[in-house]
Amino acid sequence: MAATEQPKIKLHWLDRSRSQRIIWLLEELKLPYELEIYHRDKQTRLAPPELEKVHPLGKSPVLTITTPGSDEPIVLAESGLITQYLVENTPEGSKLMPPRWKDGMEGKFGGETEAWMRYQYYLHFSEGSFMPVLVLAMFIGGLRSPMVPFFIRPITSMVASRIFASFIFPNTRRNLGLLETHLSESGGHAYLCGDSLTAADILMSFPLIAAKDSLDQFGSWEGGAWRSEFPRVAEYVARLEGEDGYKTSVEKITAIDGKFEASHISNNSINLRLIIIEDASHNAAQIFGHASVRSALFGDGDAELGWRPKVRVSVQHFATSPSSPSPNSAPIAICSSQLRSVAVQRLGVAARFATLADSPDSSRPPPGQGNEFEAPRRPTRSRPDPFKEPAKASQDPALALFNDVVSPAVNDSSRDLAERPVLSELEVVAKVNELIKKGLSLKAEYQLFQKDIWPHIKEMRGQVPVPIYNAAALVLSKMCTQLAWVNDTSGISVELSEMYGILGRWDPQIRNDLVLTLCFVLTEVKNPTRRRSALMNELITLWKHISQLKRPSELLQEPRFALPSTQSVLDDLNRRQPKVPGEELRPLTLDRALASIFLMFSPPHAESLLPGLLATVAVLSDMRFSGVGMQTEAAPLLNLVRLVLAKLKFGLNEAEINEIFKLKGRYPMAKQQMLRAYVIKQLPYMTKMLLYKSDQWQGGLDTAMDPEMAKAMDLSIFHKQLRVAYRSRNTGAILAIWQNLISCLRDYPRLGQDIRDDPHFLDFWIFVWVQDTMDLMKELAMLHGWKMCKDLGKIEALWSQLVQSGMKLDVIIWTERISALIDGGRSQEGVDALVEMVTTWKQAVKQGRQAHAVEPTIAVVNAAFNGLLRLGDPQKANQVLSWAGQEGFMPDIRTYNILIRESLRADDPEDAKDLLRSMKNQGVQPDAATFTVLLEGVIGRMGDDATPEEQVQAVDQVFADIESANLVPNQETYGKMLYSVAGLPNGSEEAIAAVQAHMRGKGITVTAHMVTILVERALSRDPPDIHAVRDLLREHKLKTVDQGDQTLWERVMSAFSVAREPAEALAIFDELANAGRPVTSLPCLLDLVRMLVERGDLQDAERVVGVALAHKLKSKEEFNNRYWRHHFWYMAKENGLLKTADLPEALRKHFAN
Repeated sequence: MAATEQPKIKLHWLDRSRSQRIIWLLEELKLPYELEIYHRDKQTRLAPPELEKVHPLGKSPVLTITTPGSDEPIVLAESGLITQYLVENTPEGSKLMPPRWKDGMEGKFGGETEAWMRYQYYLHFSEGSFMPVLVLAMFIGGLRSPMVPFFIRPITSMVASRIFASFIFPNTRRNLGLLETHLSESGGHAYLCGDSLTAADILMSFPLIAAKDSLDQFGSWEGGAWRSEFPRVAEYVARLEGEDGYKTSVEKITAIDGKFEASHISNNSINLRLIIIEDASHNAAQIFGHASVRSALFGDGDAELGWRPKVRVSVQHFATSPSSPSPNSAPIAICSSQLRSVAVQRLGVAARFATLADSPDSSRPPPGQGNEFEAPRRPTRSRPDPFKEPAKASQDPALALFNDVVSPAVNDSSRDLAERPVLSELEVVAKVNELIKKGLSLKAEYQLFQKDIWPHIKEMRGQVPVPIYNAAALVLSKMCTQLAWVNDTSGISVELSEMYGILGRWDPQIRNDLVLTLCFVLTEVKNPTRRRSALMNELITLWKHISQLKRPSELLQEPRFALPSTQSVLDDLNRRQPKVPGEELRPLTLDRALASIFLMFSPPHAESLLPGLLATVAVLSDMRFSGVGMQTEAAPLLNLVRLVLAKLKFGLNEAEINEIFKLKGRYPMAKQQMLRAYVIKQLPYMTKMLLYKSDQWQGGLDTAMDPEMAKAMDLSIFHKQLRVAYRSRNTGAILAIWQNLISCLRDYPRLGQDIRDDPHFLDFWIFVWVQDTMDLMKELAMLHGWKMCKDLGKIEALWSQLVQSGMKLDVIIWTERISALIDGGRSQEGVDALVEMVTTWKQAVKQGRQAHAVEPTIAVVNAAFNGLLRLGDPQKANQVLSWAGQEGFMPDIRTYNILIRESLRADDPEDAKDLLRSMKNQGVQPDAATFTVLLEGVIGRMGDDATPEEQVQAVDQVFADIESANLVPNQETYGKMLYSVAGLPNGSEEAIAAVQAHMRGKGITVTAHMVTILVERALSRDPPDIHAVRDLLREHKLKTVDQGDQTLWERVMSAFSVAREPAEALAIFDELANAGRPVTSLPCLLDLVRMLVERGDLQDAERVVGVALAHKLKSKEEFNNRYWRHHFWYMAKENGLLKTADLPEALRKHFAN
């Protein structure tokens, strides 16, 4: 072919793009070409709009080929397509492509050679599988970069590290493993498709070379580096960098852009900056294109361009502001001369891949070492610490604050865990299932679970997904069951109990079984002396852990006894004595009395621990297993048992012990009966130890039973716990710490002197309490606060003052008092208060003094009923409900909702159906809560992983239940149902469609309110789905504001504002204003004005504010100060959208203040 007949090839070059490998390809194919150079906008770092004239996406590389005799060029975009087209249509291309067909198999399925199939695969693998992982890493790495505000960077870094560990690192390792396998086949090939370079190798060069210096920071590789785990891939990358064509492309890039950087490692942090432009989104470019971010990441500079005669280059410089002149796009031919580019632009879209957030940064330079990317630091301001605690100089103050709140103590084990890749949800569940199927011994199964699975669950810090929770609970239950049947505890009882605690399972029955197991092994199995001592220590440690359950102040503590004070137990014993009018006080039973020792549990739950408690006391009284030393260590527990027995007139006896051991449990009945016989046999020794020889072990009650307790009584522990609770605004924890401090003061008087010697401690308590002074000044708020901390003494004292003052009480404060008494464990007194309220009202009615009493309502009954259910006393709850019916109280919808919820929790759907029928007979209409209860009862039990099909079945089941109860759903019913389904955290589109299908089947029309619900659901997605909003309007034929209601169109306007669609948003605003009903919702107006201000459209923004203000000034409706304090008015003022002369007086005063 003559030179004049050759096609004209032009590569449209954009600085810092993936065009480098296309230059390499053109050089290998020996094709003449010219370059047309484009530079990014200095402000946005986006490609100039002129590139969009070449290809609609406006990205690079783009190749145009003009054939002889043709005016319209062939436009090729995407690196894979460009590569494939050039190779298959040029003479030199055959050298870069393996032979396609096997001999004699031309044109047949399966006739392709293995090398050609691999070549085709890697043409698509580079951008289809490998690069997406690196692109994701680019964006996620931005969460750990200096562009994130410093005070939230620790949180975003933790999120980024989890994503790296669970997705990016495993997929990167899988991709490199594939390359390693292919390079290792047949004794090891030099290249991916054989022993010669192909176009697939050229395509793969960019992601590998760009990432090679920072892959080590993605996670923990075998041998400490990716090069050690994948040596052949490392050799392959080095071989690509040594190719002549690669070096030539680097030289040309250096000539064009000043220097070549496939990757860049910062001096102060091992970070990867990937040049990822071709497939990156414009949104990402806007994020990384902010001026302050660019200056920190990329810098500025000039570069010289050197070129050979073979290549023609045209350079285009584009204006960076509206006032700049039009760009000059004329090509500039460059031969052997050099061209200095004007303001050569740097990278437009880049990211840093930092190390894991919690892992140490070994690459940080010493102070004073240069770092071109390090932002200047402002001098920190210091202020005195009110508690005179030295600051950690090596730690950023914001990070120190974060660590104090979230992670008070960071030890080596936590660092090791941070460096370990965190398994995904499915991987953890799969590992648990695999462990269960292995059928290992208890010890081996526990070791594998503790080493390979539990660290990943523990790392979730309480946010355990339902599938993982269920899987972990299953394997723990299996191990506890095995533990109960084998005669070897393996020293894991305490660890199993702690694991259950981390999962949020406080079930005392589980701990009772563990205690019984230890006692059985001690008493029924022959153990050497050393083994017996270890078992006794484990038993006492387990009781320490049990005493710490459900106590927030004990979360950070080592195992120690945290039992209630003797006075608290005595108060509870006095409260528990049943009072029946006309009868003498009956003595307490042993089980109810001993349950007072465990006030953190409700009485029925506390009684589950009693068989284990009696067995423990029996073992401690047996001198074969225990001595004075062990008894002294267990003194806090023994002392409370002694206190309870002293309170009882009959003490311990065989009949009561038999009753306690009859309590239902999961422990093997045969072994439990053996322990019961042992306890009865030890009964005289137990009584002797507790009542007659207590002086021998009571020495352990002074400063605690061991040095750890003495250390724990230090005020600094309380001080630290209070600081953490206050910073996290955890009122419940503050109250618990206060109660714990008061309890310790009663039991350990020496603390009083310590407090007097430390004025800062009391000052801080005063400071904390003052924060809630305004709330505590209200009687109802005080009752509610004391209800939270279960301080029933103060509640009763305040109640007495209110009654004596003659103040008229209302239903709300009566309800709060009754609820507080029940929640505080005084269920009978709460019921008595309810009866008192009803009796007082009846007497007032008889005497004609209704104005001086409060008429009870079903709401008060509901509070008592619900409280008793929460307390675990359904029998008494049902008695209260039955009594209320006799007194003439008719159940309302809340009553039915509580009953339906309890039926579903008890897995009794038939009972729920009966309740729905009863609602129909009573004329009680279901509300949104009813449908929510029904849906959550059905869908919620499936977990977050319920499939759409299962959710649709659940919706159908709810409707079937409603119809079987002869309840006829109406338009309001369907609206509430739709709202309930749309509000479910895992609600699917199919479930929504199922509700709508039921509506259509019943001939129910869709209301504007229902459409609004669906619009809100579309907006709740991330990002908001504006296309779904348009589809909804089109589906329901809502074209003008005359159709639908005001709320719907205001929310639609807000949706278009959030989606940055100004034309459609303003059109709706103007339509509503012209119709005489302008937008009044301040949140919706705020969305519109914020969007206009961000776009620089201040004229329209000022018009919107003016219309809203004028409408409000014309309205006769009065607006309180809260209306004028809305952020909408503040934004309008800050952006100059309000005219001072037009401001109402209330708004003037607000701005003045």
